[in-house]
Amino acid sequence: MATFDFIVSSDFRALLEKDAEELVRCMKAGAWKSAHILAASLIQATLVDYLASAGTGRALAVAFRREGQERMARLTTERTPDDLGLEILRRELGVVVRDTRNGPMVSAVTRNSPADGKGIDRGDLLLAVNNRKVKTVEELAKAVEGGFSRSSLVLSVFREPYLYSVTFGLE
Repeated sequence: MATFDFIVSSDFRALLEKDAEELVRCMKAGAWKSAHILAASLIQATLVDYLASAGTGRALAVAFRREGQERMARLTTERTPDDLGLEILRRELGVVVRDTRNGPMVSAVTRNSPADGKGIDRGDLLLAVNNRKVKTVEELAKAVEGGFSRSSLVLSVFREPYLYSVTFGLE
């Protein structure tokens, strides 16, 4: 059985061990898609914990196996930007927002960006992220940052007189 003794938080360690047990059950049952998803989730969770616990400005070595060969990657940790959620909106979706009395409003859309391709326009109000209601740009940024680890980001967009949802796949 997999052990996660290197994880500091006992609650987080218990969750990882539970997922590892489920992974074994999926593999024994031949549920390969579920096993693949669980394995990727375990790898991501442990890597994120490792990077987060290292602190900023640290050089780290990560060993992994690819195509049967042992490989090594060297990483340097950085401080998370204060406005990470807004950076995600700008870089990944192509949207710039500003506060209004009605909520966060799209003030610019980058041409040929994912947001442009989905029909987001200047003046649209962004009222929720992944079903989490937002009233300010700060709340929007936190919701985007919190949802960025998912495989998609769902924005609730209001354009008079319609409210609609737009889903963006994340890599």
